[in-house]
Amino acid sequence: SPTSEIPLYDLFAVCNHFGGTQFGHYTSFVKSSDVSGCATNLQGERKQGDKTTDTKSCEDKMSPSGESGAGGGAEAWYHIDDETVTAVKDLEAMQGSSAYMLFYRQRGM
Repeated sequence: SPTSEIPLYDLFAVCNHFGGTQFGHYTSFVKSSDVSGCATNLQGERKQGDKTTDTKSCEDKMSPSGESGAGGGAEAWYHIDDETVTAVKDLEAMQGSSAYMLFYRQRGM
């Protein structure tokens, strides 16, 4: 029966901390659907490639459920460091001792 199944969880974000207990810097890795180069800068403007674009066009391509968004692309990991967002090409780059918090989402929810 469905209630007796063991729930499965998928990792969708990692918060990293660099530094000591009194100071430091945080970065994150986030799994997202096809965002087609969309990133948010510190002023909250959405950027696609090198040009500022309509916020709605970027958000339509992102899916908070972790499934493919309207863009239809496969999920990918992104590294976020202040106002810089870059695609992660090597997943081993995410492994390390700086992981501070891990975020999981239950499948089917």
